[in-house]
Amino acid sequence: MLRWIDEKLEYWVNIFLYSYMVIIIGMEVFRRYVLGASTTWREETAIYAFIWMAYIAAARGVRDRSHLAITLVRDKFNRTATFLCLALSDVCFFILAITITYFSLNPILTNIQYNQKMMGVDLPMAIALASVTVGWSLIAFRVVRRFLSTLERFRMGKPLLDKSADVFE
Repeated sequence: MLRWIDEKLEYWVNIFLYSYMVIIIGMEVFRRYVLGASTTWREETAIYAFIWMAYIAAARGVRDRSHLAITLVRDKFNRTATFLCLALSDVCFFILAITITYFSLNPILTNIQYNQKMMGVDLPMAIALASVTVGWSLIAFRVVRRFLSTLERFRMGKPLLDKSADVFE
């Protein structure tokens, strides 16, 4: 069960969020142009669903090393230098993720303290702001898992970046 969650969590959450956005935006377009009426809460929640989806998709990209990367120079290195580049990349990425997670907590706590609500819907604004904290925390977790997997592959003599196999096997 934990392995399934580890492999599929981001995928299914993003499928749900994307489906929600398509349905809500489709309904809102119909209401606005056919019925001549619209609601603010649908637009607002669709925007925040998109933001949540983006951060969760980023975590999935980090998990699979499918995020934007410049590999031209790294691919010319020998195995040890390639490992060191990947490890340095993971350490820098982890530091960035922890820094963003830490500094994203204060706006959430402030919103909770002042009980700010989303415009047009009676939901706490902290839910929307938590996307940054949750997304980057998930990215930090994925970077650690990715580093440990790369370290294990390096020690076992396996290819460091095997696109045909799951990253965590």
